Amino acid sequence: MENRKCTKCGEEFPATREYFYPFKQGKYGLSSRCKACHKAYTYEWRANNRDRLNASVKERFSKNRGQQKHYQLKYKYGLSIEEYEAALQKQAGVCAICGCMETEKHQNGTVKKLNVDHNHETGQVRGLLCSRCNRVIGYTKENKELLKSIVDYLRYWSEYEDLS
Repeated sequence: MENRKCTKCGEEFPATREYFYPFKQGKYGLSSRCKACHKAYTYEWRANNRDRLNASVKERFSKNRGQQKHYQLKYKYGLSIEEYEAALQKQAGVCAICGCMETEKHQNGTVKKLNVDHNHETGQVRGLLCSRCNRVIGYTKENKELLKSIVDYLRYWSEYEDLS
């Protein structure tokens, strides 16, 4: 096994992916800097070019928004865009819990799409929820007893207020 000298720190390491990142154009198909130096350089570059990096990410995100949503649905929930749209149509475009349309907006002012609700243990998709209902389930960690206690609490106080 040949050794490779890092062009930044000057130390020699075995010319393997354990010590150097892959780089097709480099000798041995590896970067010229060791991983530690490469990480330090990347961290420094990102800190010094924060605005440039943010603009690049924002541009890429806006160009590929539909593709990202498609990828997220497929990767996270195993749903195609067509299956998401069918579920949305089945629910008449409203939240499966409160029956309201989504009102929460993205930073650019567009209304968010309904969230895909799923069982975190089995991965089974249950329905589409507005952001508010999705957060309630998330904050309670899907604890049915806690949700029942919340309902009982609200019922108690609504009956108490009715007596006043």
